[in-house]
Amino acid sequence: MRPLATLLLTVITVVACSTQVHKRELFTGTWVGNEVESVMLPGQHVPKNMIGIMEDNGHFLRTAQVFFNEEGREIRRYVWDSECDGQASPVIGVNPPGSATLSCRRVDAEAFEMELIANGGYSHIETCRLSPNHRKHTCMGTATLPDGSKHDFVYVFDKK
Repeated sequence: MRPLATLLLTVITVVACSTQVHKRELFTGTWVGNEVESVMLPGQHVPKNMIGIMEDNGHFLRTAQVFFNEEGREIRRYVWDSECDGQASPVIGVNPPGSATLSCRRVDAEAFEMELIANGGYSHIETCRLSPNHRKHTCMGTATLPDGSKHDFVYVFDKK
């Protein structure tokens, strides 16, 4: 009977640990914008030369938007790396430095809310949620443009 109990305990522990690791790393990966499923702000399109890279351990979140030229060389990178605790932190790579902040707050294991505030009057609040199969995430929100007008958007990303 002991070998069976040991086997069951081992299986349960492995499943529990696998589930915990999986939950902590849900948004981790490389993501590409999905133009067809996205509803962008007026006059905007999903950049074809951009990838999003996310590292998520359930507490800290690191996001990078990386843009490439026609030869495939990186030409611009915006990075945010902080706790998902609702406190604003600077976005690295913006010009001038310090002109944009981003905050993140966990909604649940498969979603977070972000708020971007940039000098010049642009801001947005969005909630990003994973699809059931974790191959897509969708960010839905409202942007306030410098003229004060508000616009809803939906930005869909596919896991690469």
